[in-house]
Amino acid sequence: MLVLKRLKSKLKNRPILFLTLGFIFIYSIVFITSDKAVESHSTALSAAISKLSGSSSSSSSSNYGVYSELFNLLARSKPDLDPLKNYKSDNKVLQKFVSDKTSFTKDFLENLQPLTDSEKKSIIDSYNSFVNNISLLNMKTFGRDDDNNDVKGKGIVMVGGYKFSWLSLFNIHQLRKQGSKLPVEVYIPDIKEFDEKFCNKILPELNARCILGYKELPLNEFNDTFNSKRYEYKILAILTSSFEDVLLLDADNIVIDNPDRLFNWDIYKKNNLIFWPDSWQRTTNPFIFDLVNLKIDYSNVKDMNDYNVHDLPGAIPNPSTESGMIMVNKRKQLKTLLIALYFNIYGFDYYYPLITQGGAGQGDKDTYIIAAYGANAPYYQIQQPVSFLGHFNKDNEFNAGALGQCDPMTSDEKYAYDNKIKDKSCSNYLFLHLSFPKLYPNEIGNKVQNKYEGHFLQFDGIKWPYDIELQIWEIMCQLLCKTYKKNSLQPKNPASSILDSKFKLSGNDLKFIKDIEIEKQCTKKLIPHLEYLRSFFKYADKSKGQFQQDWPGKSELNSNIYVDEDYEI
Repeated sequence: MLVLKRLKSKLKNRPILFLTLGFIFIYSIVFITSDKAVESHSTALSAAISKLSGSSSSSSSSNYGVYSELFNLLARSKPDLDPLKNYKSDNKVLQKFVSDKTSFTKDFLENLQPLTDSEKKSIIDSYNSFVNNISLLNMKTFGRDDDNNDVKGKGIVMVGGYKFSWLSLFNIHQLRKQGSKLPVEVYIPDIKEFDEKFCNKILPELNARCILGYKELPLNEFNDTFNSKRYEYKILAILTSSFEDVLLLDADNIVIDNPDRLFNWDIYKKNNLIFWPDSWQRTTNPFIFDLVNLKIDYSNVKDMNDYNVHDLPGAIPNPSTESGMIMVNKRKQLKTLLIALYFNIYGFDYYYPLITQGGAGQGDKDTYIIAAYGANAPYYQIQQPVSFLGHFNKDNEFNAGALGQCDPMTSDEKYAYDNKIKDKSCSNYLFLHLSFPKLYPNEIGNKVQNKYEGHFLQFDGIKWPYDIELQIWEIMCQLLCKTYKKNSLQPKNPASSILDSKFKLSGNDLKFIKDIEIEKQCTKKLIPHLEYLRSFFKYADKSKGQFQQDWPGKSELNSNIYVDEDYEI
């Protein structure tokens, strides 16, 4: 009643509002039946009072729509325990390929990040607090679908910001080069990474636009609650996108062919959630299985010291999942995506340590598939395996340059699925995840040449549908280099086609590019390597290894080598 007395003097001339306030207060008293109800209705009452008294925080909440309720629920559901750190990070013992023989038993995996009963209870209470209250959000789609925001259609989503905006720009040009017509949205997480020309001038010319996460979401209100890093940006990019059907792409994960047709794939229409595999075995703490109500069948295990828990019936099967590309329908997989958001908001402190436990690629990658199990929702993971793509150096040592992911709309995928085969390489790659190295202009030049081998291809001996490595460098140099000239050796090679004049040098408008002395990079490294590639694709026998042959001009091109003095091979 004290609150009402204090407000009464302010509301003498506002009888209707005062009556409304009184009604809300009585409504709250009637429905207080438990501790949870006290908390829930106290929050509702506070919100109502703030609204009636003209509080600025109420105005802020209304600007964020359902996101305010969603992130308040996430904040109230935070696990009540210290961050989990009792595991060995980057644990080489756990970094095993699917083909490796392992004994990742229940006991072994549980002891990598041991949990006390109290810690387990805290995590279970946190998870249930969020999942059991999802329905109160009254969300129809994973996103803000109200009078001002209409979630519909199909599109591609990436995370940008500073150097990732450069990768996104290149990625979008590759998409358009391969015929993709889908709109693209680039999520910018922080105002410090916002690039005005990129968002307001460059992207609209490419049927793309920026989504400003720092404006769309109330994250600044929860800085003391969420330990945000970067992996959670991908699920936030899906959340804030305007598309109902989303193809999420890492900014450094380019397409080899047009991906637009994937949304017409019958398997996608059936499951509304598609994953691609990683190369590693899962190392998830079995406690996570209990958390999402998975029942593992141990009845046929003959030796409790020699089996892999992820190979058992009921477990999430190997291989692990890559999150560099995900397809999802935001309406039909709403609960899955909400649980994935929860896992990632509390990922660094709690769920990444439990899901990967210091194994390979710790981060968001397996949160999505586990969320699907938590939501009891269908999904499909591509059966054809991921491939490490690269080249053999002069000493016949393999150097990986990217991950190749298969085109699932082929007979190879159906054969692999029908015959439960997970180790048959695909004949058609659809995605090329250029993660080592990424296409940063100030780094890539050091990665494709050295004084021992000269210039070299990153991807050697691979049967591509076109000269993709040449195309990558043609696009990059046109976006960045003033000294770029047409390919006089193969002027009709489609990989060397010329960008529209409005796009030439557009990369130089980005803040990241302005910070790296791009003219020096172009003159010393990028253009010389482009000339090498043009020579190779004109004269060399692509069926043979690059170091097994010579061709006209090779030795002269290899005499033009520039590597930074402080760079180590």
